[in-house]
Amino acid sequence: MSGIVQYAVALVLLLTGVSVLECEDEHVYSRGYPGADIVFLAADLKYNPEEGVKICEIQSGSCSAFNGFDYVMGEEGLFAKTFCQILGQYQTSLWFTPSLISDTKLKAEFARQGFTPVTAFSDLQKSASFKQAVNAPFYNPADVRSYHGIFYTSKLSRQQCEKFARDYPSILLMDRVAMPYLLDKLPMTELFLDENLKRYKPRWNVYKKKYSADLAERICQDIGSEIFVIKPRKSALGKGIVITDRSHLDQVLKTILHMKSQDLRNQEIPEYRYWAYDRSDSFIVEAFLKGNPMKVEELGGGTYDGIVRILFLLVQSEEKLHIHYLPAVMIIPKKSLEETGSLTDRHKSVPKAPYFTKVPEEVLNAVQEQLNEMLPILYRKMVDSL
Repeated sequence: MSGIVQYAVALVLLLTGVSVLECEDEHVYSRGYPGADIVFLAADLKYNPEEGVKICEIQSGSCSAFNGFDYVMGEEGLFAKTFCQILGQYQTSLWFTPSLISDTKLKAEFARQGFTPVTAFSDLQKSASFKQAVNAPFYNPADVRSYHGIFYTSKLSRQQCEKFARDYPSILLMDRVAMPYLLDKLPMTELFLDENLKRYKPRWNVYKKKYSADLAERICQDIGSEIFVIKPRKSALGKGIVITDRSHLDQVLKTILHMKSQDLRNQEIPEYRYWAYDRSDSFIVEAFLKGNPMKVEELGGGTYDGIVRILFLLVQSEEKLHIHYLPAVMIIPKKSLEETGSLTDRHKSVPKAPYFTKVPEEVLNAVQEQLNEMLPILYRKMVDSL
C-alpha cells in the first residue's frame, strides 16, 4: 500500500471514529485452531452508567443495513467505503454472494473494488480468479495476510464451513468462527452463560412456544423484572419483538402463542403478526433494561430511549486479536418517552430514517472500553466450540 493511500485510509478512519485494539491471547489456540480469521458482527446494546453495557443482540454484519450511519453522517455509502478500507489492510481479493448481503451500498462498493460476485456457493469453484488463488503457494496459516482472498457469504452450516476450510485452506471464509451462532438468537445468547460474560447480558430464559395459564407467572419468577422483552429466535430487523409489563404479559403470550395463525395475520399490531409465521419451537424472554435516555433535537427535542448499534471486525492473526470498531449509531423508537404509546412504541428502536442519531462521544467511549474486555472472551468461546 502506497504512502498516499495509507494516509487517505488513516484520515477516513480518524474522521469516522474507527478504532482498533490488539489483544494478545494464547488461549485462542486451545483446540488447535490455526488463528487466522475475520469476523464481521453487529451488536445492539443498551448502556447506562449504573449497569454498563448490556448486549441485546449480536448478529452478522452481513445481515445488517448501514443506512443509519450514512444518514447521520450525511454521505451515501460512507460506511461501505470505510469497511472496505479496513478490510483492504488485510486482504485485497474477495468473492461474495450478493443475495446473502443485505446492504445494497456495500454490494455496490464491492463491485467498484473489483471483487467477484458469485450467485451461489457451488459457483465459486467455477471462478477463474478463485481457481488461480487456491493453486497459489500458501505458507503461513496463522497470518491473515498470507491468505489468497476472502469468501464473503452467510448462512452456511457448520458442516459447510468445515468442508470449505478443508477444501480451500488458503482462502479465508468470512465469519467462519461465528457462522453457527448467526442464524438463531439462542446459540449466541447461550454463550453469555459463561461466568465471564454473564454481566454483559440482561437476565433471560428460553421457553417452549406453547401457552399455558401459568407461563406468565413462571416468566416473572425466572426473570424477576417488571418489564419484559419477548423475542423470536430467528427474526431479523426487530420483527416480532414485543415489550410488555407484568400486567399485560399473560395477554400478550396468549395472543402470540395461542391465537390461530389466520387471526394473528390480521392483527393490527405488526409485532403480533410476525408470530403467525414463526417456526421455532421456543422463544426468548429478557429483562427490559433502561438505556441512557437522550434528547433528540432532530425529532423535536423529545427524550428517547435509544439503542446503540455498533459494528466491528474481529481479525485474528499471528496470536493477536485485532478489534476494529466501525462507526456506531443510536437507533431510537418511534415515540419519545413523553409521548403516549405502548412500551413497544416508546422503547423498541426503529431501524429506518429518521430514527437515527449520533451516539454521544462519552457513551461511545464507555461502550468500547467494556467491549474491549468482552469481545476477546466471546471470540474465544466461539473458537473453542469448533
